[in-house]
Amino acid sequence: MSIQNIMNACFAICITLLIYQNTQLKDEIETVKGFSQLDVDKTFDRLDELDELKARVEITIEDIYKNLNQIGSTYNERQDAVNEAYEAQNELVKMLNENQKLLIDNVQRIEKYLSE
Repeated sequence: MSIQNIMNACFAICITLLIYQNTQLKDEIETVKGFSQLDVDKTFDRLDELDELKARVEITIEDIYKNLNQIGSTYNERQDAVNEAYEAQNELVKMLNENQKLLIDNVQRIEKYLSE
């Protein structure tokens, strides 16, 4: 057997091993691509869920601000009504005091008239 034949056999074995290794690497790459695509799909699904959650939270925050504004308006209206009622009460107290003074004056006049 000549050295040329041995070298050709070794070369053929090396080429065969390289082809086999290349095939194995391609399979591994396809597997990794598949897993990475699944991860990417899951990530996009999660991002979509987060976008939906963000939209719901923004709507909820807007509703809270609307409710707070309505509560503030209602509070201001009721506070105005309380102030008006307080002013009306003060007017009534003034009128009662004036009427009481008039009544006392009239009673005193009547007593004076009766005593004369």
